[in-house]
Amino acid sequence: MRKNNSARDQLLVQKIAALKESLLRLAPLVLAFSGGIDSAFVLKVAAGVLPRDKLLAVTVVSPISRRGAPEAARAWADRWGVNHTYLELDHLRWLEFVRNDSRRCYYCKRNMYGHLLNLARERGFRTLVDGTQADDLQEDRPGLEAIRELGVKTPLLEAGLDKDEILRSFSLMEMSPPYRFSGPCLATRIPTGVPISRTALDMVAEAEERLLPFGFQTLRVRYHGELARIEVLREDFARLINLADEIVYEVKRVGFKYVSLDLEGWRRKLKKEE
Repeated sequence: MRKNNSARDQLLVQKIAALKESLLRLAPLVLAFSGGIDSAFVLKVAAGVLPRDKLLAVTVVSPISRRGAPEAARAWADRWGVNHTYLELDHLRWLEFVRNDSRRCYYCKRNMYGHLLNLARERGFRTLVDGTQADDLQEDRPGLEAIRELGVKTPLLEAGLDKDEILRSFSLMEMSPPYRFSGPCLATRIPTGVPISRTALDMVAEAEERLLPFGFQTLRVRYHGELARIEVLREDFARLINLADEIVYEVKRVGFKYVSLDLEGWRRKLKKEE
């Protein structure tokens, strides 16, 4: 067991070294910083190897942002001494995004990263990087196509780092990962084919915020008109059922008429399920 752990740790050290080399090569750079686990790890490592004037973290503020995420991102950047700014965008002005077909994520990344690239050029930075990591290749993420088309760099992916290794790295640094704002944007809570509206986004945002105090590490509220479909990990089913009265009360306060639990539980949407 010790040999296995030692080999894993050695491989992780090698991957982090490769990440550092990649960041040095790509600088001066702008990081698309959502405040989630993956981009936070990129920021932490970049802050340790790059001069302050060679790194800028940019957080997009939009109707699809999770409540509190932009402020949390600023706090992380301040904590690590990184220059940070916000970029305000209104995704609801992009008709191909609002249509919400199977290519929504592609249109989102294409438009959003296009604006980020423009900001990077205007401020004299030559590269835009993000927090795409190895596990993302196994998921249904049309946005990766846009990332490649635009030439956005993915240093975590280049170093071969996956989510488990990123979490282990935080542990080795004796830091708690920013779990609260990890995960995809609010638009993913709306079923494909249902047009995205500010009302729907606000309802799922408020419902998830109201359920945060219950302490579920992974929780999603999916929008189905009058019905809210809650996803948690299967091991949390019993606890959620015990809290059903309080959870139903909080979700209905947002405006939903019905509240249901998805019996499949939360799971990643993999490519093989397309």
